Amino acid sequence: MKNKNWLILSHGFNMDGRAASQTITDKIPYLVNAGVKPQIISAVTGEKDKKIPHKQLLPFGGMGLRFDLRFWLRRKVGKGVFYKLIIGCLGLLLLPLVVIEKVFFGLSSQSSWAIPAAIVGIYRVKRKQVDLVYSTGGAWSAHLAGYWIWKVTRVPWIVELHDPMVQVADEKNTDRETRLLLWLENKICSYATLVWWFTEGAEASARRRNPQLGDRGFNELAGANPPSPDVYFEKSEKLRFSHFGSLTEGRSLVPFLQGISRLIEKQLLMLDEIEINVYGGRLDASSKQSAKELGLGKVMIEHGRIEADENESGRSKIMRAMKGSDVLLLMHGHDDTCKEYIPSKFYEYLWSGKAVLAFFYQNPQFERILSDADCYLTQSDGNNVVIILSKLINDFKCGQLVKPNKIISTQKLVDRVMQELSKKCIV
Repeated sequence: MKNKNWLILSHGFNMDGRAASQTITDKIPYLVNAGVKPQIISAVTGEKDKKIPHKQLLPFGGMGLRFDLRFWLRRKVGKGVFYKLIIGCLGLLLLPLVVIEKVFFGLSSQSSWAIPAAIVGIYRVKRKQVDLVYSTGGAWSAHLAGYWIWKVTRVPWIVELHDPMVQVADEKNTDRETRLLLWLENKICSYATLVWWFTEGAEASARRRNPQLGDRGFNELAGANPPSPDVYFEKSEKLRFSHFGSLTEGRSLVPFLQGISRLIEKQLLMLDEIEINVYGGRLDASSKQSAKELGLGKVMIEHGRIEADENESGRSKIMRAMKGSDVLLLMHGHDDTCKEYIPSKFYEYLWSGKAVLAFFYQNPQFERILSDADCYLTQSDGNNVVIILSKLINDFKCGQLVKPNKIISTQKLVDRVMQELSKKCIV
């Protein structure tokens, strides 16, 4: 295999439970099996990999230092008084740099990480230690570093864009970051050896903005790896719904809660027959208000973010919680961004083997995949929520909940990437 020494730029590599991390860490075994010799450059926010070469770099900016060191310190000393004291002192020390960065640059905190990543990357390419650069994110600073490395060295450069880097709703924004992202997307579509998106909608939008892309771009679902086999399910008399991941005003539980409320009103469901678990971030304001107004607060349990401990990873704990549920809730959202993304938790939902109730919005590809996988599905703004919920509840009571009939593996995406690179005689 030629060009087998790959430099992977991933800001959040090995960050437990983070989608941007899992998307690349899940690929590593398959890349190695394909003959790739990976070496990683990341921020200090995740665990250092002990199996493959992995260099962690601090960003050059005050905002990035403050953000990254919080994660690093939390892993080293926990969240106690000592951590809070150090973070307080660090915040005061970095305050002048943070103010200068916000006033003169006005970019995301991770943006300055691109500078050290590019410096190290250029050095390695010049020293013939790297044959190909692979930027992935997540954080767009990885792609900026990849472009700088390509600009100086002309090394083959492949790009994986998680969700759309530029959303349709933001195209006409004039803020600095959006203008920079539009510029960077143009550079990627002009010069990357290969670039891919996870959805048809994201690729279509990028192609509309950048018709020069030609045959160097494609889309392929992100997928996920199978879970560890030592998780089990304890049956309960209650119907246990569980949602995993962040909730926002644009992606809330409101459509689901309204549907449950209507079933209770119709006496098709009793309040004490269900349990609604929320894992990850806190309830958004709309969900919280809706639960209160509909009288569902007593059946909602907020578990917060699931953290790793010395015995088990956060990802493993999440899978155990999934296995301990009857129905996994997937809230796609209800704004324009839904046209271009598929929630990353969906792939783990499929691996869990549990029934999935999905609320999708204006994404024909996602609707098709959900239907093919035998999920319970309804539109976020649809009128058939009660019908779908009634069928689900009846299936549960009869012991016939429909489980997904397919999985989507990370290996499929790796195989596609290697196939496309082979066509271009890169590998």
